Amino acid sequence: MRTLILSLALAGCIKTGAVQQAAQPSPVALTTVLESTESPGLQAIPDDVSSRLSEQVSARGLVPQSVDGATTTGNSTDTRLAWLAESASGAKVLMLIETEARFSVQVNGRYRWNVDATLTLAHADGSADAQTSTVSAPVALVYAHQDEEDALLEASPLIARRLGVMLDAWIASGQL
Repeated sequence: MRTLILSLALAGCIKTGAVQQAAQPSPVALTTVLESTESPGLQAIPDDVSSRLSEQVSARGLVPQSVDGATTTGNSTDTRLAWLAESASGAKVLMLIETEARFSVQVNGRYRWNVDATLTLAHADGSADAQTSTVSAPVALVYAHQDEEDALLEASPLIARRLGVMLDAWIASGQL
């Protein structure tokens, strides 16, 4: 019985997968947009969110090039990808993360928000179809003054993990 418990405890410490490494450092144009339901236009992304996403790119031997998504034009993913391709000089890969945070309800003194993110990974030259993944995260904030940026910050670990999974699959498939 004791060995069973010990083996289960040790099995919980085992990492489930290795991070894929790119064969050579390649620049990745990374931009994140936060669509606002409260005010017109796009909101600024907190620096902590940008750095968390950049860490996922760097961990795979790639070179993240942050592009300010607040200046993007158009509302569709295709339009934003075209804008990103023009804005990112020298990047072979485009990573567009479109997010939206919506207040839902107040429950037990917490403010529930829903954060949706669409992650799109594409070649800058358009040589292959873009890959897309979506993630939705419920977030409970403590204070009434917290807003969309705070909700995105709370959901950023989940979004970053999904980005890492996409990049691992992209690298493993040989598309990079």
